[in-house]
This record gives sequence, C-alpha cells and structure tokens, in this order.
Amino acid sequence: MPTEADFKAAAAEVRATHWYARGPAKLGVRATLDQLHAKLTTSTELYETGGLDDQRYAVVDALNAIQEFLIGQGFNPNVLKPAHRPIEALVEQYNNGLDPMFAERRNEQGGRQRTSPDEQHRTGALAAMAQFWIEIHPRGDQQLAEAARRLRGRFFGSDIDADDLLTARKKASKHRRAKQFDHPIVYTAMSVRRMIDGYAADYGPAKAVTLAIWHLNYLAPATETGNWQTIKGEPVK
Repeated sequence: MPTEADFKAAAAEVRATHWYARGPAKLGVRATLDQLHAKLTTSTELYETGGLDDQRYAVVDALNAIQEFLIGQGFNPNVLKPAHRPIEALVEQYNNGLDPMFAERRNEQGGRQRTSPDEQHRTGALAAMAQFWIEIHPRGDQQLAEAARRLRGRFFGSDIDADDLLTARKKASKHRRAKQFDHPIVYTAMSVRRMIDGYAADYGPAKAVTLAIWHLNYLAPATETGNWQTIKGEPVK
C-alpha cells in the first residue's frame, strides 16, 4: 500500500512537471520585446499624465504586458502569481474593497466585512472537494465530517467541519446556476475539480483525494489566508 510519503512525492512530481515547469518559447524574442516596449511606453505615458484612476489602469496594463511577454517565452502562468497579485488588488480597490495582502481592513463598527479574494478561492476549493467526496462515497453527504477532518491543514485551516463543506458547496452551486462561471468561487471549484479528476484518472478516486489535499495544503507557500492560487488555468465549463 502506498504510504503518505508516497502520496507527497507523487504530488511534488506533478507540481514540478506540470505546475511550474517552463515550456518552449511560442514567440520570437526580438519581435515580442519590441511589442513589450511599445506597450510599456504607452502605459508609462498614461501613468505620468493621468489622474489616479488612469495610473491604476497604467499599472495593470504594464503588468499584463510583462506577463504576456513571459508567457510567450514559455513561462508557466503559475510562476507569475506574485506578479499578478497587484492586479487583483487594484480590481478589489475598484470594487471598493481592500486586498488583505496589502491592507488589512478592520471593521470597528461590527458590520459585515467584504469577503476577500483569498476566502472566495478557498470556498471554491472546499466546494470541489465536498462534491467529489459525495460522489465517491455512499451517503457521502452524511460522511463529510471525515472529509473535513482530512482536509485540515495550512490551506484549508485547522477548524474545517462538515458545515463548512456543505456551505461552500451551496455557494458554488448558487453561482453556477446563475451562470457566473467567472466568479472566484466557481472558477476555483472548476479548476480544483479538474485537478482532482486528473489525479483520479492516474491513481484512482480514493488516492486522488489524498493527492489533492497534499497539493493544496503543503505544496505552495500560503498567504495570510491561504495559497488560493495554487491551481491555475482555464477551467472546463
């Protein structure tokens, strides 16, 4: 029988070969450097002459241009996560929120705080794990306490219970019924499910759960509220 160490090693191999590995360049360096220079020049001109909103757009455009160049040179999008995070912070600011990576928002009036992007992605991952668990276990919805116990770790937290799994599943289902496939909860749920299905195809459903847990809990540094972008890529709708 494979040991827990075997699962960890298999998950680490998948990370090295699929999630962070660099592929061959898709575009020529000289032409794409010229394109990058042109885009950065346009962004800089907007940044230097525009107001605060224009400057924010300029920052997003510049970071996007750099990422597009690197992806064209074979860089895996997963290794560009830190460069992409400021873009999400600016989007959160546009939505009148604060990204916890850059500014911890305190609510002294006792009202409800806006759900952070990290928490939404964590909810999506929980939803995917709950759905898969229910599918592979008879009366799975009544065995979610065991699933919650196994999920506890750096990404999911130390106090996950069955109610958290049920709630996450309901939230993901609600947004999916509304066809909000770009919502962070749904996007992550579909991406994580695609990962679990890949593990299941290679190692079987039971081992897929263990591998997915190892991948999320231990194979990437966590932010303050979770390593929510461990899984990246276009989900299957």
